Amino acid sequence: MEIIKRAEDLVGDNFIGVFDRGYDDNKIIHYMSRHKIVIKLEDKRNLIFKGKRHSVEEISKGRKGKIKMKALFDDNEEKELIISYTKTKFPYYKKEYTLVIVYGLSEDHLMKLLTNIEYAEKEDAIKIVRLYLSRWRIEEHFRGKKQEYDFENMRVKINDLQYTLDIWQC
Repeated sequence: MEIIKRAEDLVGDNFIGVFDRGYDDNKIIHYMSRHKIVIKLEDKRNLIFKGKRHSVEEISKGRKGKIKMKALFDDNEEKELIISYTKTKFPYYKKEYTLVIVYGLSEDHLMKLLTNIEYAEKEDAIKIVRLYLSRWRIEEHFRGKKQEYDFENMRVKINDLQYTLDIWQC
């Protein structure tokens, strides 16, 4: 929450928060509902769909995608994705959200995104998926750089660094 509040201080109130499933948290979703958000959901998340409580996984399995889009990935592999979306609510909020389901990224798992971005046509659902895929590309880029430069194994002690800098200044 502290990091989100710092980001708000930097960019103001007019932004779209795009979050991975690690942010599928009631407090974060409630806090961020005043902004536009796109959050990847966990399968176990429960939502109200057609007046009844269901897991996101159950809702997703009962949908058929009708919207097609193409996405290009890092290895220049182009995939055809199929998108479905439906209105849903949280069991504890009255506010309506849209569940966007993406088929075609993995044979085993569907991608499930929750958003409060209003949509009027199918292109809006494509924009929501593109927003999330953009976040994903940024993460993939940083992961590649961390592996390339072996940042995970780099350790620096502040005291040793200060000592080294003092020697160089002499």
